[in-house]
Amino acid sequence: MSKRKWIFLISSIVLVLACVLYICSRKVSEGRYLSVLPHNVIALSRIHVDRIAKEYKKAPDILAELFLYDYSNKTGIDFGQPLYAFADFDKRIGIVGAISEQSALTEFLEGKNIQVFQENNLNWAYLSNFLLVYDREKILAFLNLSLTDSIKGYMTQLMMQEGQTYCAFHHKLDSLDCPMSFVGNANILPESVTAALEQTFPKNVSVEDFIVSAGFSVHGNDLRIDGTIETDKPELLKLLDKIDSTFHPVGEYKPIGISNNKVSSAVFMNADGQSLLKLARSIPNIRLGLLALNMCIDADLIISAMDGPLTFLTASDSLGTRHTYFIASLCDTKFLENTDSWDDNLTSGAVNLEKYAPNKFSIGAWDKTFCFEITDRTLCVSNTFCHGGATRFINDNAITQTLSSESRMVIQMRLNHLMQQNLPESWNNILHGGILSVTFSDSRHFSIQPQ
Repeated sequence: MSKRKWIFLISSIVLVLACVLYICSRKVSEGRYLSVLPHNVIALSRIHVDRIAKEYKKAPDILAELFLYDYSNKTGIDFGQPLYAFADFDKRIGIVGAISEQSALTEFLEGKNIQVFQENNLNWAYLSNFLLVYDREKILAFLNLSLTDSIKGYMTQLMMQEGQTYCAFHHKLDSLDCPMSFVGNANILPESVTAALEQTFPKNVSVEDFIVSAGFSVHGNDLRIDGTIETDKPELLKLLDKIDSTFHPVGEYKPIGISNNKVSSAVFMNADGQSLLKLARSIPNIRLGLLALNMCIDADLIISAMDGPLTFLTASDSLGTRHTYFIASLCDTKFLENTDSWDDNLTSGAVNLEKYAPNKFSIGAWDKTFCFEITDRTLCVSNTFCHGGATRFINDNAITQTLSSESRMVIQMRLNHLMQQNLPESWNNILHGGILSVTFSDSRHFSIQPQ
C-alpha cells in the first residue's frame, strides 16, 4: 500500500473516531440534566415540546402558560430536548428541562418582571404557579409550592445530584413513540380515589400494583390520550377479567352538555343485575356491605333487577350544594312487593331504614343517608333528596342529545367544577368548554379526549 493511501486511511479513521467521540460527548451532555430526577418516583412523563408545537396548532398557547414556551424560543430553555414531569412519593409535581443559555433565561424572566435571586450558587424564581431553580445546564420546577426552606432544600439536593437517574418507568417510556408519554402507578390518584378503589380490591393488593401507561397524540384539532392498565398480580388479573365479563357496551347515553352547567361529572355503564351481583359478592368489602343492607332491605333483589344502563352523576344546585346520583334501569320491580315486611324502625348496626311511600325510602348507613326512589322501572339513589326531588332535579336538567358507544364505560368530567376554579382560556379552547371524556374499551384500555 502506498504512503499516500496509508495517510488517507489513517486520516479517515481519525476523522471517524473524532465524529464518534463528538456524538458520544454530545449525548452525555444532552442527558446530563436528567440527573435532577428523583431516584424514586411514582409517575414519570416525557414531553417533546417542539414536536407538540409543530403537530398541534393550539399547543403554543397552553405551553406558554405551563413551560415558559416562547415562539422565538429565546427563553434559554432547550426545547429541542424533552421535558420530564414527575411525581415523587409525596405526590409533589415537578418538571425538569435542559438549559441552552443560562443568561438568556435570566434575561427572559426579568423581562417578564419576575425577580431572579441567587442562593447556594443556583438561580431561583417564584412564579404564580411554580417555584423554579436553574443553573447553566438544567432547570427544575415544582408546581404550587411556596418559598419554604424545606422545599428549597429538597430542590437544591436534587440539583446537586450527579449521574443520570433512571427508574423502572424509563424503559416503558422508550416504548411509547409519541409527542408526550406517561408511566406511573395508580398511587398518583387523589387519596379519596385510591381509598375508594382499594375497598374493591382483594386482600394483599393495592393501587400501587397497577401500572398505567399512556401516549398523547394529535387527532385533527384535538389531543387524544390512549393508555393501558397493567398488573402482574394474579388476584387483580382475575378481578379485571370479572369486570370485563360483567359490563356490556354502554350503548345509548345522554352526555354532559355545555349548557347543562350544573352537572360536574357522569359515568355511564351497562350491565345485567345477576352478573353485577356476582361481581359484588366476589369483593370482600362490598360483600360485607351487602350483608348489612340485606338485614334491612332486599338489596340482592334490587341489584338483580338492574338490567341495562347504569349512570352515576355528580351535580350542584343553585345554592352550590353537591348532589350525587346513581340511576339504573330495572327489568322488574318485584322487590317492592316486600317493602311491607321491611321494618321501619329496624336498626342493624350502622344501618337504619325510613320509608316515605312504597316506592320511596331512605337508608342511613356509615354516617351517610341514601335516598331511593323507583319510578317507571328506573331506580334513582341520591345522597340528598328523599321526597321526589331527585327525579325532578334530573328531569329539570335533562339532556336531549343522545350518543352511542361500544365502550364498556364512558366517564365525563367538567374540569372547572372538579378543580373548583376556572380554567385558563387556552384550556377551555382545547377542552371545548372544559369537558373531558374518558372511555374504557375494556378494563385494561382507555382513551381520553375533549368531548
